[in-house]
Formats: sequence, C-alpha cells, structure tokens
Amino acid sequence: MKEFGRQEYEDVAYINFDHNSKMEELFSSDLNIERLIMGMEIYIGKKIDPQKTLLIFDEVQEVPKALTSLKYFYENAIEVKAEENLRAKSLRAYYEKYQPELAVRTSMSDYRRQDWLLNLPLYAIEAFPG
Repeated sequence: MKEFGRQEYEDVAYINFDHNSKMEELFSSDLNIERLIMGMEIYIGKKIDPQKTLLIFDEVQEVPKALTSLKYFYENAIEVKAEENLRAKSLRAYYEKYQPELAVRTSMSDYRRQDWLLNLPLYAIEAFPG
C-alpha cells in the first residue's frame, strides 16, 4: 500500500496503531477530524493535505475509537487505506459493528466475493465511474 501511495499520491502518511499509546490517547476524546489530523501531523512530523496525501492506518482495530473514526474521515471526503495485510481484522470489526449490506475492500489482491466481503483489485478501480 505504501508503494501504491508513492506512485499515485504526492505524499503518504503511514500510522501503525499496534501498541501505539500516542494514537490511543489522540483518539480517546472526541472524533473531530481537524483535531485528529492536527494530532497525526504532529505525530508523523509533516503536513497531511487531504487532496494530496494518502493516509494509511495499519492495525487500526487495535484502537477501537480510531476504527470508529473511519466513518467520519469518509464523511469528510478523506481517503484512508488499510495496509496491504489482507488478514487484518479492521474491516471485519467495522462490518460486525455497523453491519453494512456488503463490505468492500480495495487491495492489490485479485477480485473475489465472499459472503460479506467484496475485494476489488486496485488496478480495476479506474473502471468505476466517478
């Protein structure tokens, strides 16, 4: 995912939530997107431009409020990607909590449909109307 970000975006911001007390603290209060972005900028030491930066959350399920925040990032048109690990539990945790009809993941893996999950390969995204 980092390599994809380097090729397709001007910048990449990678945050690993596994055993990350600073991110746990940041996400422990309100889920105000501006405040969260400012805190992440301080943490990674660079500016996050929603128009030019791919924000990658790895192991986001380790901080439950960070997982919950994904819907707020989405509502504010900020794109967040999970790391390339297809066995990560964050999408399943989101699916179980919010129970959407179908969970959709984009990854470098091939197209496949499981009972609750649709995996779309990144190379096929350009075929979708936008």
